[in-house]
Formats: sequence, C-alpha cells, structure tokens
Amino acid sequence: MEKSFITDMFHTIDSRDWEGLRGFFCDDVTYERPGYETIVGLDGLLHFYENVRIIACGQHSLTRVVVDDESGASWGSFAGKHRNGADLGVRFADCYTFEDGKIKTRVSYFFQPAV
Repeated sequence: MEKSFITDMFHTIDSRDWEGLRGFFCDDVTYERPGYETIVGLDGLLHFYENVRIIACGQHSLTRVVVDDESGASWGSFAGKHRNGADLGVRFADCYTFEDGKIKTRVSYFFQPAV
C-alpha cells in the first residue's frame, strides 16, 4: 500500500465525494469512531458521511502516514465547521488494516488531554 492511498482518501473525504470513497473501502468495512456506533459495511459508511457525521466542511492535515501491505496508521489534525456553524478543531490518529488494496478496518482516535 502506498502512503498516497491514505492522503487521497482524506482528500476525497474533505471534498465530500462520498461515492468516491467506494474506491478506498472494502464492501464489508468496519469503522470504529468515538461517539458513534461501530459502522459495518460500505453502504453504512457512505450513509454516515453523508447523513450522520456532524461535520459540514473542513480539511484534514496529515502529520504522518505509515503503511505496509497489511496495515497502517496516520495522524494529524482537522479544522472545519460543525453542521450548526460552530468551528471544529481536533487532533486525530487512525489505524487501518487492508485487504485486496482497500481499507478493511479503520479505527479513529481523537486527542483529549488527560484530566
């Protein structure tokens, strides 16, 4: 797997090209994201991005992408707007497994300072 695969995926998300995500995820993808039920299946993932996700617009900035043929990780920051118009900013990390050249599993983590 090439690093550009991950950067291209985030560009597709930032462009809100939901149908374009089909080229990045397996049909039976599993996506775990804090604050949401685990998403299973490509149709569920596309529904999440188009109808459920609270983000109206924004841009991911990747700090690092590390991949091999079976798994990978990326981390960086996101700045954008909530659907209610509020500004959003978060640091994140993602872990991936790959199958047949696509993402089979994705787990997202968001930075939250310890109390």
